Amino acid sequence: MIKSARLNTIIHYLSYLLFILAAILSFPLILSFVYGEGSGLYQSYYYTMILSLLSALLLKVVSNRGNKIINLTTAMQLCAISWIVISFFGAFPFVFALEKSLIDAFLSQQQFLHLLD
Repeated sequence: MIKSARLNTIIHYLSYLLFILAAILSFPLILSFVYGEGSGLYQSYYYTMILSLLSALLLKVVSNRGNKIINLTTAMQLCAISWIVISFFGAFPFVFALEKSLIDAFLSQQQFLHLLD
């Protein structure tokens, strides 16, 4: 278990973000299955969803049940780390389906998230 209250809070909320990402990945999974875009494409969404669910469960187990207090410093760190983590897990469909390198896929995902900003 994690002793630092700030790190425990960040890991706790990152697990929720990964659960949300897994739920959001179900939409392109369903659409790729409905439109018959090939088994490689929907398998990439499926594997990414499973990977994010397992990571979220692991982070949920690791975080303590203690008091989760978010102050300004913790919120800034959570925001920065969540951008990196969501970009990392969002890059996996590119890696699995398009066989891009992890660095190329990560940078493509960062560029896409920057456009949403």
